Amino acid sequence: MTYDYSLLEKKIKEVFFSKERFAEKMGISRASLYSKLIGKTQFKQSEMLKALKLLNLKESELSRYFFNLKV
Repeated sequence: MTYDYSLLEKKIKEVFFSKERFAEKMGISRASLYSKLIGKTQFKQSEMLKALKLLNLKESELSRYFFNLKV
């Protein structure tokens, strides 16, 4: 099962202007973030919740950004 993170990436660029700055705020390496965004590794629950907070999103929006299946 592969997820589509394009909406998440768009929000990251909107708020942080770069994935690198977002990764820094998340406390993970740039490589780790890229690995998650391409589906090589998965986001942990704690990372998803931290991302929501950093991106000023509500918990009710979690599935919209983290659980869109690639078609």
